[in-house]
Amino acid sequence: MERNQNSILKRADFLIVFGILAVGGIWYWMLCLQKQTTSGSEVVVTVNGDEYGRYDLNTEQVIRITSENDGFNELHIANGQAWIEKANCKNHYCMNQNAISDKLESIICIPHGVTVFVENKNEMPEYDVITK
Repeated sequence: MERNQNSILKRADFLIVFGILAVGGIWYWMLCLQKQTTSGSEVVVTVNGDEYGRYDLNTEQVIRITSENDGFNELHIANGQAWIEKANCKNHYCMNQNAISDKLESIICIPHGVTVFVENKNEMPEYDVITK
């Protein structure tokens, strides 16, 4: 009788481990799909809250962003990523930030009031509430 209980426990252990791996694999796959850059992604640049410009994330280009008091940031876009290559602010934190390629990422230069983020122009807007 002991042998039968041991084999049942081993099967149950196997099923639990397999279930955990399956759930983890599905979760990872969903995250990878979400992070894929689509052809509709664009980089949006704002200066002091006002939109400065929109640029295709899949087109290699260099944009010079000018702000008040002769401030500038040089935005580079290549290989589906955007980053600040040069800036004349004091701390250069914006230059030390990682390249962005996902709609959940942004680059911010506080001294110049520059914000850079990714937006998908093909994405439907999300609504909190729909009323009649």
